[in-house]
Amino acid sequence: DLVLDFLERLGVGSVLFVPLGAGPDCLGFLVLSRISDDPAWTQLEYDAALDIGRDLGRAVANARQRDQERAVVSRLRELDTYRADLVNTVAHELRN
Repeated sequence: DLVLDFLERLGVGSVLFVPLGAGPDCLGFLVLSRISDDPAWTQLEYDAALDIGRDLGRAVANARQRDQERAVVSRLRELDTYRADLVNTVAHELRN
């Protein structure tokens, strides 16, 4: 009721919720609205909104994947530094 009252105060006549998706995952929603006097949504607009939702969903999913990859690369670098330090320490101790 609160949302409907808010939309009515803004003069919104219709709302179109478009899922932002990448594959089977829904990452959120894009919400499009029209004022009361505008015509109904056409099939072309529905299709265009769904295409935009898919594209935005892919962009969000790609950004999340890049962030995860950066974290993995950072951790691998840390582990490689630790390994190199360990090998150097063991080699030094064996020489002594």
